[in-house]
Amino acid sequence: RARLRSAFHPMLLVAFAKLWPTNIPVMTSARMLHAGIACVADLAAVDLAEKHAGRSAARWTLVLQLSNWFLCYAGTRCFANGIETAFLTVSLAMWPERKMGTILCAAIACVVRPSAAAACAICSLLVWRAMPWIRAIG
Repeated sequence: RARLRSAFHPMLLVAFAKLWPTNIPVMTSARMLHAGIACVADLAAVDLAEKHAGRSAARWTLVLQLSNWFLCYAGTRCFANGIETAFLTVSLAMWPERKMGTILCAAIACVVRPSAAAACAICSLLVWRAMPWIRAIG
């Protein structure tokens, strides 16, 4: 039977919960982890906007990211798609300066939720098409 989610996300939540004293509930530690990951994703989105559209677009991206109530609501909820989105955003923000980091973040996104492979495949095809030197090597 095919699965859309792996056991990586619950294991990550348990591992993070073990870092805290016993008086912090598991749900609180899970929300703290998701809030930190959402923060990293927001910063990666701002970095991505600055790379591709300039400083003005990055500032507007930051304003829109911080003023969007749904991102604040959904980013801290304990769902695997929040982590998947964060890792894909970080992966896109790191390209092309840190290729290994890009591949690692995309791989983690696919481990968290295997359906992320579709987004990774589309991005890979776009990169392959945009960079002729990659086609020359392969």
